[in-house]
Amino acid sequence: QSNHGDLNNLGLRTLEFWIDNLSADFLFPILAQQSSTMGELMVSLTRHLHPAPYPYGLLCLRILGKLGGKNRIYMQDLMN
Repeated sequence: QSNHGDLNNLGLRTLEFWIDNLSADFLFPILAQQSSTMGELMVSLTRHLHPAPYPYGLLCLRILGKLGGKNRIYMQDLMN
């Protein structure tokens, strides 16, 4: 949640790299160690979902797609 474009881009690309190269059995327990970490991540990713002129919308959509249905579990926990 930074206002600096390079920092946002670097963070999102790093997260995408981790999702691509680490197995889900290894990655999700690390992200879910604290109950708020995964929820904050999902909220931050959905805040960046904006149409085409916005530079991070497509990248965040790709990340959410690669996470599969895991993002729905944590978003439902936040809604309740």
